[in-house]
Amino acid sequence: MCRLRSSCGPLAFVFSVLTLTVPVLAGEGELAGLLPESTVLYVELQPAVVLERLLAHPVVKRIEALPQYKVALANPQLTQLRAAVTLVELRMQSTWPELVASMTSGGLVLAVDGKTDGWILLGKAANSEVAPRLRDTLLSFARQQAREHRQPDPVRSGEYRGILAQQVHNVRIAVFDQWYLATNKSDLGKAVLDIYLDKSAATLASKDSFQQAIQKRSPHTDVWAYADLDYLRRAGVAADLFSGKADNPAAELLLGGVLEVLRKAPYAAAEWSLSEQRACLRLYAPIESGWIRQPREYFFGAGLSGQAADLPRPEGTLLSISTYRNLSEFWLRAGELFDKETNDQLAQADSMLTTLFSGHDFGRDILGAIEPQWQLVVARQQFAADQPVPAIRLPAFALAGQLREPEKMRRELRRIFQSLVGFLNIVSAMQGQPQLELDEQRDGDLHLVLARFIPEADRPADAQVPIQYNFAPTLGFRGSRVVLASSPVLARRMLEDCPSEPVPPGTNTGLLIDREPLRQLLADNRTQLVSQAVLERGRSREEAEEEIDLVLKLLEAVDRFQMRLVTGEMIALEFELGFAGQQD
Repeated sequence: MCRLRSSCGPLAFVFSVLTLTVPVLAGEGELAGLLPESTVLYVELQPAVVLERLLAHPVVKRIEALPQYKVALANPQLTQLRAAVTLVELRMQSTWPELVASMTSGGLVLAVDGKTDGWILLGKAANSEVAPRLRDTLLSFARQQAREHRQPDPVRSGEYRGILAQQVHNVRIAVFDQWYLATNKSDLGKAVLDIYLDKSAATLASKDSFQQAIQKRSPHTDVWAYADLDYLRRAGVAADLFSGKADNPAAELLLGGVLEVLRKAPYAAAEWSLSEQRACLRLYAPIESGWIRQPREYFFGAGLSGQAADLPRPEGTLLSISTYRNLSEFWLRAGELFDKETNDQLAQADSMLTTLFSGHDFGRDILGAIEPQWQLVVARQQFAADQPVPAIRLPAFALAGQLREPEKMRRELRRIFQSLVGFLNIVSAMQGQPQLELDEQRDGDLHLVLARFIPEADRPADAQVPIQYNFAPTLGFRGSRVVLASSPVLARRMLEDCPSEPVPPGTNTGLLIDREPLRQLLADNRTQLVSQAVLERGRSREEAEEEIDLVLKLLEAVDRFQMRLVTGEMIALEFELGFAGQQD
């Protein structure tokens, strides 16, 4: 197939666009009804519909209007590809979008078979004439190139049960009625032809897990794919993925629950959709509370009951995360989650943290004092007129939660915070770094304990300061709410009645990224980013400015990005990219 690329560029181009850029719309089972039961990976496409949407999409139009896009089109390889596409269009007397529509009007499938360990591309054309014509056109290109290079005929022909089969290098091709297939395994191609000729009922479409997956798909999706997890586990494919073990604590916190589900789920599926307003991707699998071992209940809560709080959105928020994680249980059960080496490292960390927290057990006394609903906010930072401005302006961040025993823990956490600031000052003094000065602010029931870096006494008023001055560690309380932030301004906003965005019921984790604060943050640091590109990557200043401005321009096309991990009858990881100026 790879060797056909130079002679059959249009086919390679079309199929690569369809299978990599524009995956999948599930049909009514006709395509799956020609594949053997041993199919383990399945992606079905209705490319013409999605291709039409892509070509007319406002974001694509924005990209086409960029000067850089026109420069990219002048690439010699793209020029050769366009010439090859034009040649096919002339031979077929059809434009390539029309050709894609007629070749895939009945759908297009890319699948992997477990029995033969082969892949297959299976499609249905609009009629019985277009597929043979395209096949003959592409094969004639392959033969012509072979003659030009004085090579033997690359096409071998044969017959199976009255159907013409041809082979080019390692790819077997067959066209029958409106159908066509390409595969790297002759046994797989024969199995499909046998099903077609014998009207076999034992197919992928009849498999229970496949039927269950289809029933759970969204009704208006442009994308659908299926994986037989039972088979993959038995075959030892991606054994680490299905072992239920995470490599490190960070991976465990992010994906430990998902890995737990993959140990037992019979299948996983994916669906993708595109509109002028948004692009959505949803990955899902069945879930049952009985599959979750006790050490992993920290991730979901007992009986999958863990629910994330609403997403906080104080002014300037560029990233907001809300999640359910019982960090106390996670820390205390680390011995059951990780290998010996990782647990040894965690034991050392626990000993150090116990010392830093004045003898309090970190897992039981500190993490255990806070409810499992955690919120993290990253926001664009603004500096007051009397504050020194760092050369590189980093965003502020804040981690928030609810105290189980606020009256008791406020005093303890305040004392621990002050001790930590003192410890940091000792370390900074040894390294010749700026010192932190403690302060407190009270406003009714809102209480902030903060530390700021002390500017040098002889610093000019307009002089920029090192990167450390982005940080003013702050611990804040209001009622049962507690916030640890890098900025007192953000801590105050989090403790006040800041705006929030509700999350759907069953949301274990929610994430939201807003475009505009991110664009403003990049603009704040544009000069530094340009200088860095010049120094580290050898760009000219004009080239570096062009690159940064291109990123800023592309960001104008999007509005926000959302991610949700939702549990219930299914576990679903949902991604949504909203486009600017196109919201419903």
